[in-house]
Amino acid sequence: SPRSIAPTRTPRNHRLPAIYRQLAEAGQGVRGTDGDLAGQVSMGTTAMLPQLWRSPSGAVYVLPDAAWARRVSGVYANDLASAHPGRAHALLTRSPKGHFVVSVRAPLANRTGADELCKQFETGGARKAAAGINILPETRIPDFIAAFYQTYSGT
Repeated sequence: SPRSIAPTRTPRNHRLPAIYRQLAEAGQGVRGTDGDLAGQVSMGTTAMLPQLWRSPSGAVYVLPDAAWARRVSGVYANDLASAHPGRAHALLTRSPKGHFVVSVRAPLANRTGADELCKQFETGGARKAAAGINILPETRIPDFIAAFYQTYSGT
């Protein structure tokens, strides 16, 4: 059975695995040219994604282990940054191997810190405004959120 982030609940009191099932069901039957769920159609389901953590200066979202989630994570991170230019965003996408792949966008109003945040983790790095972590074990999510908050609490 798939691993889950338990007992985390979203503000609407849904367990994360239930929301993943709803997202998967919403995209069934819509196929891209390569047989995966089409990224463009999947973007409509991202508005339903649970926030794992949020403050006025940042938000962390979790995406399921699904082809559509891997396809839209970078685009969705950019869309969130554009919609909320004063807030940093992180998307944690579960990998088929059980860890998470992290995409971070610094606030558009202050395009710094994403690289230094991600470099605190073994497989992290990239640019000041947009960075990521290739392998974040589930046990390190609290460490990531603490570092994210510390990096962006003053923006």
